[in-house]
Amino acid sequence: RLATGSKSKSCTSHLNSAPSPENVRKLFDEMTTMADMAHVDSAALALQESYLREGIVTANSSDDALHVALATTAKCDLIVS
Repeated sequence: RLATGSKSKSCTSHLNSAPSPENVRKLFDEMTTMADMAHVDSAALALQESYLREGIVTANSSDDALHVALATTAKCDLIVS
C-alpha cells in the first residue's frame, strides 16, 4: 500500500515483504490515518514494467520498481522505505 501525505507528499509503501516488527507496523498504521491512500493501478504497473524492461532495476528489485512507480504516479515528493 502507498500512503501520501496532504501538504508535501511523502510516500510509504508496504509490498510483499517479511512482516515488520510490531513498533514499525504501529507507526505505519498511525501514519496512514493522516494520509490519502493510492493503490496499484495500470499506470504504476506499466511504469514498473518500463523500469524493468529498460534495465533501470533488475527483476530482483521488482518490488522496488513498483515502489518508485507508485510514488511517481501518485506525484509524491519523496519516498520513505
